[in-house]
Amino acid sequence: MKNNISLFISYIVIICCLSACSNLNRISNKIVFVKKHNRNEAIYAMDLTGKNQIRLTKKTLNIEDVGISSDGTKILYNDHTDKCQVVNLYNLLNHNYLRLSKNNYNEYNDINAVWSPNNDKIVFSSDRKTGWQIFMMNADGTAQIQLTDKSVSWSPAWSPDGNKIAYESDFTGKFQIYIMDTNGKNQQMLTNFKADNRNACWSHDSSQILFESVNLENVSDIYLIDVKKNKISNLTKAKNKEFYSDPVWSPSDNKILYSLEQQIYIMNRDGTSRKKLTNVENAQLYHKPSNYVKMQIITEPHGEVINTVGDREFLTDEIKNSNPSWLLDGSKIVFQSNRDDIWEIYIMDEDGNNQKRLTNDGSDNTGPWWY
Repeated sequence: MKNNISLFISYIVIICCLSACSNLNRISNKIVFVKKHNRNEAIYAMDLTGKNQIRLTKKTLNIEDVGISSDGTKILYNDHTDKCQVVNLYNLLNHNYLRLSKNNYNEYNDINAVWSPNNDKIVFSSDRKTGWQIFMMNADGTAQIQLTDKSVSWSPAWSPDGNKIAYESDFTGKFQIYIMDTNGKNQQMLTNFKADNRNACWSHDSSQILFESVNLENVSDIYLIDVKKNKISNLTKAKNKEFYSDPVWSPSDNKILYSLEQQIYIMNRDGTSRKKLTNVENAQLYHKPSNYVKMQIITEPHGEVINTVGDREFLTDEIKNSNPSWLLDGSKIVFQSNRDDIWEIYIMDEDGNNQKRLTNDGSDNTGPWWY
């Protein structure tokens, strides 16, 4: 399993939402996002209005797994260096960089880096030694130790109270959700499905875990684990090959954001009162062959034909809204959308109203997080 790059690539879309599941105990007044321009990517910050955009990190070929410390002073991220994945740290206070990974050229990969709630430790996944396993290190990259040693174990999520780490492992042949102590002891399997379970997201009181489960027919549901009672509830009960994914708790833990068919929805924590927040029928589509041309979508019963510009035909199911993240008071949601033919950052109210585009520079802008 060592150096099996293709195995973790399919999980990148899942990994990216870990920042939204992080411990949130700071005041946020900025949005951090990834800007891709001319095949290079860098992390940027901007005001909640989209103004005052500044580049924070060096340009590189690819950036993933962005994670902001709970005090809002440091950023973890992955990039591709020397044909391997490395974990880097950027200090927002003194603007210093620190490469935390110790790997050499094409040696092994470190991914999924996640802060501890008090920011003194970092857990991450690495395919060094015995294939993909979970490791821990100090915030400066020292004292790297291995926590797991069975099958494939990765995608750690630290509980906000700092006592447990949730993760995924395929020890049973399917990926299941596990928890363990922060020293790697008392590993406990919480799920035992005939399906792959992934994307564990702790509630802010550390009592419950959201996750998604994908069966062999590629049908996905969102489940809720009551950790103390060891009780699992299906919140969505998918029908007709529906694919529910990417669950994210609200700051108060009483609401859940999630994705369905590439759109963003909200529901109560018990799965009731589901509401669609992004609506392709009401979207505006922008195409930029050489300059921006505004297009109004024409909706038909099956949502297939809308309009063309030149030889490019646009379909309503091409429009995707994803990667939502809450403002810390729960009043706003920031997300990414390709409704403008390229990925841009948007903001909206909790009820889906007042959707506004924040970025508009001809670059792909993705992965928005508050800090």
